[in-house]
Amino acid sequence: MAVYVISYALLSYTVTPSLLIGFMVLISLGELILIPVRQSLLAELTPDAQRSSYLAIDSFMEQGMMILGGAAITIGGMVPGYVMSLGFLVMGLSGVLLMASIMKQPQKQERVSS
Repeated sequence: MAVYVISYALLSYTVTPSLLIGFMVLISLGELILIPVRQSLLAELTPDAQRSSYLAIDSFMEQGMMILGGAAITIGGMVPGYVMSLGFLVMGLSGVLLMASIMKQPQKQERVSS
């Protein structure tokens, strides 16, 4: 996931076409890895009785990402490119650290009685 985040940060800063293509390949591979992991974590961490509520909140999160993307375009017109890249890197790596902390937490094992 860190390669995914770093590729996005570098993509926002570079202007060389070959590097842009290379970073997009890395980003695409990162998405292919991230989405299944995120969905399986969401399914594992949510209680069965509240799964629909969690999925509804998850869909709102995607709307929030679209709002942040629009704000980044506006802010990008006011600040230098390296500041935006650094901001993407900091936000992305904080997300990677949060995901790592969630994945390290011990999972409750439900015992099935026979």
